[in-house]
Amino acid sequence: DGVLEALAERNIASYRVLWFEDDEPSTWPALSLATVTTHDLPTVAGLWSGADVDDVLASSDMAEDDVRAGRAELLERLARAGVEPGDEVGGADGVVAAAYRRLGGAGSLLLALSLEDALLEERRPNIPGTTADQRDNWCIPLPLALDDLVTARPPADLLAGLRRGRTGH
Repeated sequence: DGVLEALAERNIASYRVLWFEDDEPSTWPALSLATVTTHDLPTVAGLWSGADVDDVLASSDMAEDDVRAGRAELLERLARAGVEPGDEVGGADGVVAAAYRRLGGAGSLLLALSLEDALLEERRPNIPGTTADQRDNWCIPLPLALDDLVTARPPADLLAGLRRGRTGH
């Protein structure tokens, strides 16, 4: 306790991950970096489709019940954060867009967009506790060349959603 207050007193930005915050994103402190996920957590698309569960079970020694319970908890946290599939939200791309639109409403000065989420990648960069024999962490090929990233539809849609969410910030 008191860590966030100590950071703020020293003008050091805190770190807010949508899945783990109980407060409304608009109430997050300005002096913070906000994101939906991290390199050690599932991508939104991987969480939504269940592909992350399959990847973790195939490449780690984690118990299946624990992995499935973790997925259920993150899905519940997304729902509590206001990211739920509705008629207007299609497959994983709709859920990713909704999550980042929600993030756009954060009071944080800095927002981090996961490259994997921008490209609707189901595999996360790293599964903690795995070795090179189990999984090629940090070696997931992107589905398009970096030169094409600026004009590709999914990243452009995600950025547009973030901008819509930023209205008023």
